[in-house]
Amino acid sequence: MRDVIEYMQRLNQSRAYAPRSLKRKLSALRSFYKFLRFDGRRHDNPTADVQDQSLDVASESTTMTGREAAPVHGDRRVDRGSAGAG
Repeated sequence: MRDVIEYMQRLNQSRAYAPRSLKRKLSALRSFYKFLRFDGRRHDNPTADVQDQSLDVASESTTMTGREAAPVHGDRRVDRGSAGAG
């Protein structure tokens, strides 16, 4: 468990990931260890007792406008409204 917490804290301190991304990574680790246990390859789950709060991850507010949420293609934004119009 301590290794998982240290790993997640290292990712958090790198500032390369948003808090929501860190939570997804922890979720993926939890699923992976559940699978290993189910498959008989591991008898413990080091992520079972890891809480999101133990990672000191601040909650993230991600309200985006339509323009910010528009898909990006290369260096230009894709306007779905005009796709196929002509």
